[in-house]
Amino acid sequence: MVVEVVAAGLDPTSRTGGDIMSDSIESVRGDKDFWDALDHMRQRDIRRQPIVDAQGDLEGILTLDDALGLVGEAIDSLSGLIRNEVEREKSRLD
Repeated sequence: MVVEVVAAGLDPTSRTGGDIMSDSIESVRGDKDFWDALDHMRQRDIRRQPIVDAQGDLEGILTLDDALGLVGEAIDSLSGLIRNEVEREKSRLD
């Protein structure tokens, strides 16, 4: 939001939350798969995604930073598998 205000050349110190907030909030149900929620964010070009329960009550907010952290951990885990396989092959060949 701040980025949008600054990009528009507006003075952020003279704006209220109501001035810059979105009129409609899109949310994702908490029982959705992480990748579906992430795809929803990507398709709508949003950095913060409210997560709600079946009644529409807020459960939390998934942020782009959260998602990048989780994806980074997954990549690190996968690269660990590759490293382990290389080490096994090295020891097998010795």
